[in-house]
Amino acid sequence: FDARSGSHIQSFPGHRDAVTGLAFREGSHTLMSCSLDRTVKLWSLDDRAYMDTLFGHQAEILSLDVLRAERAVTGGHDRTCRVWKVAEESQLLFRSPAMSVDCVRYV
Repeated sequence: FDARSGSHIQSFPGHRDAVTGLAFREGSHTLMSCSLDRTVKLWSLDDRAYMDTLFGHQAEILSLDVLRAERAVTGGHDRTCRVWKVAEESQLLFRSPAMSVDCVRYV
């Protein structure tokens, strides 16, 4: 949406369920989104295009945060927190004793 006029500029179709989180990679024009469809998607705002999909969660993803480096952290209903190393196409997995991981944040 355009902040001044409130008009719609661009949609990014791709998720098969509700989007639950959005985060910009600091210092870039890369947007990451997470969804109830259990995926994280990367979007280029410069090209207004889809870039990649990250798979790994076994249930809905509830939250997302991104660092300047190509790293993201997600939490979900599968009782896991995942640190994604996007460039290396790998992830670190942390299991929680809680019913779900509702909120994550890099500090």
